[in-house]
Amino acid sequence: MLGLRRKTLSRGEQISNELGECRDHLRGVASLIAGGAAEKLAPRVDQARDLVSPRVERAREAALHGLESATARLGGKPRSRWPMLVGVLGVGVLAGAAAALVMSRRNARWDEYEPVHVLEFDDESPAEKVRTVADNLRDTAGDVRDKAKESLNHVADSVESGAKKLKD
Repeated sequence: MLGLRRKTLSRGEQISNELGECRDHLRGVASLIAGGAAEKLAPRVDQARDLVSPRVERAREAALHGLESATARLGGKPRSRWPMLVGVLGVGVLAGAAAALVMSRRNARWDEYEPVHVLEFDDESPAEKVRTVADNLRDTAGDVRDKAKESLNHVADSVESGAKKLKD
């Protein structure tokens, strides 16, 4: 009569409304539980913070001391481990090349079945191949050493600027 009639809700709309109210009640319950837990845990959290803060301060001081000593070390005469790394890498490459050479000789009877050898025009002897690999390795090692020096200088500059900022 004059638009005062209520709209009838479908079953799905009724369920949705009920679930919405249930969700609101569950949020209220969760809020009450969280408040109670916070009241009970607050003293323990404060106690843990009081126990840990001196250790954190000592760790921070140790880290600053380590940064200062690293800065001093980089400013002085740094001990580089790159030569050892390049040497070990070179020995590994040479050992791998030698192993490949031994394996290729051991498996020489199967070469006739591999079409790759038909297409190769390589007249280098195995010793020449090893020399070529060793020469390439020396060139690569020199490039790696140069890049390592550049990176070390960049790190040293960064550490120095960071140490200056910390002192200021």
